[in-house]
Amino acid sequence: MKKLILILASVLFLSVQSIAAEPEGAIVQIARRNTPGAQTTNAKEYYLNIGELDEVKSGDVFHVIRQLPIADVLEGEPLEFLPVVIGEVQVTNLGKSTAVARLLSMQEPELLPSLEYPGIMLGDQVKRKTGLPFK
Repeated sequence: MKKLILILASVLFLSVQSIAAEPEGAIVQIARRNTPGAQTTNAKEYYLNIGELDEVKSGDVFHVIRQLPIADVLEGEPLEFLPVVIGEVQVTNLGKSTAVARLLSMQEPELLPSLEYPGIMLGDQVKRKTGLPFK
């Protein structure tokens, strides 16, 4: 029994270490793709400020996260920033410290809290998607 507990503790410790090492960055540029003859006219490319040096690989999927400020309206002071997952992007091209990604999915607007703009914006954070629940 002690051996099983020790093994489980080791696995948990290694999982926590790998979560902490996940690359995080931000959307630093957005460009509309103009592909002749393409059916999709709204396709965009999202430029990230993380790349190969951050262990990002082509095909990696990232959550796009907006920090929503929550304020105490009675006191007029900010309480915290609530991370809200806006959507997901997938890396298509890599540089040493940059990456280009394309939209994979967006959250349904009715599932999001009230936002000034529900789409992906400059400055939104990106965090690699893992098999573990989002934190």
